Amino acid sequence: MVTINRNLGPKASESKWRETIGILASSEDWIAHIDTGLFSHEALGWSEAAGWPENILIDEGLNVFDPGGPFGSKPLTDLTITGGLVARATQVPDHGVKTLSVILGATEEFRGVAPGARVRPYRAANGPVFVGEAKTGAIGDALDHALSAPHPPRVVSISMGNPGGAPVHLLNVFGVKSTPGMQKRTVDAINRAYEMGVIICCAGGQIHDTVAYPARFKRTIAVGGLTEPASRFTCGQYPDGGYGENALIDVWAQAANLNRAAGVRAPNGELLRFFADSDDPRNVERKPVGTSYAAPQVAAAAALWVARHRTALERFEERWKIVEAFRKALRESADDARVLRRVHAGPNDRIRVRALNIEALLSMEPDLRAAYDRIPRHSAHSSWL
Repeated sequence: MVTINRNLGPKASESKWRETIGILASSEDWIAHIDTGLFSHEALGWSEAAGWPENILIDEGLNVFDPGGPFGSKPLTDLTITGGLVARATQVPDHGVKTLSVILGATEEFRGVAPGARVRPYRAANGPVFVGEAKTGAIGDALDHALSAPHPPRVVSISMGNPGGAPVHLLNVFGVKSTPGMQKRTVDAINRAYEMGVIICCAGGQIHDTVAYPARFKRTIAVGGLTEPASRFTCGQYPDGGYGENALIDVWAQAANLNRAAGVRAPNGELLRFFADSDDPRNVERKPVGTSYAAPQVAAAAALWVARHRTALERFEERWKIVEAFRKALRESADDARVLRRVHAGPNDRIRVRALNIEALLSMEPDLRAAYDRIPRHSAHSSWL
């Protein structure tokens, strides 16, 4: 029987995690959340009476996807699906609320990793897959805006991307040619963030068995998925079978069988809000799956780690070393988990992965003496590799 995880937050024994949630919430640090934008949902702390909570910086975010729409430059979505056949098949307009609830959820139905964290949302597309009308440069536009703030983000969460050059999935189904990789301005923005010491956490994707962009860029933190928390015997890889390129993945986190916020726009225009683990007959996605939900767990963990070790991290003169110090701490603190290679595989068909362990991560000080390797700049050409 599948167990739906309704609480991604700390257990009673995970005191460092609990303490650091307060440290992060009281700091000026913020997470850039690049996704489809937001709509009002109680999972994020929104209420009819008070509106948006102070920690969600709506007015400081940006809509780089359709600023001519009903909300202008504000990073909000009206939950409508538009465009051609491919666009309609790939658009998931509530995706931003789904993924942000993994970070900020603070309700009985679902609790996220770091409730109260300051977040600046960005609307870069109307769904997580960049095909059809979606422009891969939009991530770069959003990232550049965030990096240009007087107080830039310490962490970026991106649960969207391009599957790359493989002619698969919808590209095959609909016969549409999509530009592989990311446009130059996105690649340049990722390079800029790395040099500034900004940690970018990206979903590995599951459209096919290769890691999607921008997670493929080694200057980011690439996140794979598990079907259950790593402590469960039934835990398997998500996507089923893995990528075939596990060396590109820095850490794995739960990507299936968890609750999260969701919403749709009814035919009569009414905004319907609910959670995945709901008996609402309008809820057609009762079993949310995707590395989209794994990546924000790691982004929240990164923000917590930076908040806890801020003083030590400021000793790095070369800011890119902050990213590499986090990568080192993330990998070394992770649980060495043996998970099923495929969901229905036999008990002997297992693979070792690094499963996210937030309490252990927070206990790990930045290594200020390590001989870190500076990852070479990515180029527009390298996005094809």
